[in-house]
Amino acid sequence: MNLQEIAKLLWTQDNRATAHPIFLVQQRRRTYGFDPQYSDQFVWLYEDECEEVSDEEASTLEAQFQKDYSEPEGFTRVAYVDTWEFVQPFLTDQAAEAYIEANRHNLTDPRIYVDSGHRNPEWQLIREHFRQHGLSEGANKIMAERVRQIEEENWTAEHDDELIRDQLIEAAISYAGKVLGEDLPFPWDEDFDRRGDHKPTRLLEIAGALIAAELDRRERATRPPLIDRCDR
Repeated sequence: MNLQEIAKLLWTQDNRATAHPIFLVQQRRRTYGFDPQYSDQFVWLYEDECEEVSDEEASTLEAQFQKDYSEPEGFTRVAYVDTWEFVQPFLTDQAAEAYIEANRHNLTDPRIYVDSGHRNPEWQLIREHFRQHGLSEGANKIMAERVRQIEEENWTAEHDDELIRDQLIEAAISYAGKVLGEDLPFPWDEDFDRRGDHKPTRLLEIAGALIAAELDRRERATRPPLIDRCDR
C-alpha cells in the first residue's frame, strides 16, 4: 500500500462512528487456573501439558464429573478468563485485515477493535499528515467535498448504491457544464440543485466528488456479498 492509497482510505473508509479511529489488531489470551465453582466458563485440561482436550473428550469427562464430582487421573477441570491482548495498531481497516490474513497462523482468534485517538494530538497529527500526503490540492478538495457529502448530506454508500441509472454521472456533468455556461439537465428535484450558488472552482469540486462517488458505487457493485461475522 502506497501513500496515495492510505490517503484515499483515510478519507473514504468506514470509521465505525469513531473520531480519529485506531484500528487495533488484538488476539484472545486465555488464562487458566481459576476455581470453576465461581465461574460458568471452564474447560478440561490434560494435567501434565496444560492443554485443552477436544470438545468430544470434554463432553465425556464432564458427563462423568456430573455423576461423582471427581476428576479422572491425568485431567483437571479449571475455570478460565479470556482477555484481549494488543498486537498492532493501524491507520486503516484494510491494513489491519491484511495483517490478520498474513499472520493468522501466529494469532489466537484475532479481531479488529476500533479505539479512538481523541485527546491524542500525536495520533491526530499523524492521521492528518497521511490524509494530506500524496494528494494534490485539487484532489484534497474533492476528497473533502466527498466527506462533506457523506457527513452533512448523508449521501452514504447505502444511498449511492440505489442510484443505478447513472444519476451521479449526470449530476457531475451538470455541475461541470455550469462552469462552461451550459445549463444541462439535472437528475434530481430542484431543491437539490445548487449550481447557481457556487463559483466555478466550487462547482468542479462538487462534480469531482460526484464522480468519485460513482466510481466507489461501481467498485462495490463488483464485490461478492459479505459474509456476516460475529467477531472481527
